[in-house]
Amino acid sequence: MTHSDSSERLDFVIEVLTSIHELKYDANRKAYCGSVKENSSISFDEIHQKMEALGFDTFANDPQKKFIVFKILHTGAYRDINHYIATTERRLDDKPTSSIYIVDIGYKYEPSSESKNPLFKNVLTIAYLFKNLQSIADHKGEDGADPFVLFIGKDNLKISSKYDSEVLNLSLDNINLFINQFILSETHQEDKVLAVKNALQEAFSDKNISLTEFIKRFDHFFKIVKNNFQLYMDKFSFEDFKHKIEDEKREYLLKINKIFSDMQNQLLTLPIASVIAASQMSKVGGFGDGVKNIALLLGVYIFAYMIRIFAHNQEDSLDAIRSEIEIKKKEIQLKEHSDYQKDYLDICKIGLDRVDTISDKIGAVLKLTSFVVLLVTVIFALRFFI
Repeated sequence: MTHSDSSERLDFVIEVLTSIHELKYDANRKAYCGSVKENSSISFDEIHQKMEALGFDTFANDPQKKFIVFKILHTGAYRDINHYIATTERRLDDKPTSSIYIVDIGYKYEPSSESKNPLFKNVLTIAYLFKNLQSIADHKGEDGADPFVLFIGKDNLKISSKYDSEVLNLSLDNINLFINQFILSETHQEDKVLAVKNALQEAFSDKNISLTEFIKRFDHFFKIVKNNFQLYMDKFSFEDFKHKIEDEKREYLLKINKIFSDMQNQLLTLPIASVIAASQMSKVGGFGDGVKNIALLLGVYIFAYMIRIFAHNQEDSLDAIRSEIEIKKKEIQLKEHSDYQKDYLDICKIGLDRVDTISDKIGAVLKLTSFVVLLVTVIFALRFFI
């Protein structure tokens, strides 16, 4: 039978079933049966003749009663979704190549266009899901005519391809998202597949399930997949960051220790210079003594000013380090599901505590510098009298 013949037979089925509303499905005859009324848009004779022309069985038709027995087998028409998914071949076909008509919902699927009916769209989505599960399964086989996939782990998980039509009423939008992100994506593909397999073991306690159970718990499973993969990526980013932080921490501490060491040298020089300057100040008995004391005081002021500039520069460097750590701290706080958040934040806390400690010491240096300058100034003033 050619494609055009098949298409003509299906169109004829649709015409008859949508025009003659008296036709009801008879489970015993496995056909749509009923009498064609005189006022019907298509007459009994027209139906009977076309049935003969297209190869339909007309033996049970009754011309006197205008009663027809209309079998839709092998026409591409199915009385309902359950009828369509009854066979494995149809149930697992994610891209049907011929037209299909579902009688009870009045929907015709055309291969050339995307399915718009939510029920039939979900049929194709589930078929696409199972095909992709087959692509990553450790083993695939058949129980009679029923294909299954097997994922090997601590407890092997077997998923059969059977499912009940009730799942077709669920929202399955996340399935395509799951497939695109974790099966078809080439980025970190092996790691993503591993996250999927681990999530299967975690999400399903029963290790022999059908697609019905899988789909009902799919959103729960998908959440575990995303969390597991995020944790996996966090582990790498955490380790990279941890190594970077450790390197930076060592570098920062070396710089900070050098800064503080240099400051200690300056601190040691400042009191010595101040003592020398104070000891060299003479009681002002004339113009020369006054000039000498002023020169010594200015020397102390300039030296103290340079130390303060040096200290403020180091404080700016510490502020930059503090800001960088704070930014990284906020980044990890946004990762709600990261098990490494606490370790990550501990490293940030160590860095911030160290920065705060050195910052306090720099503050102390600035206060000590001010005290020394004040002390020398007091001695300078006293030399006018003593």
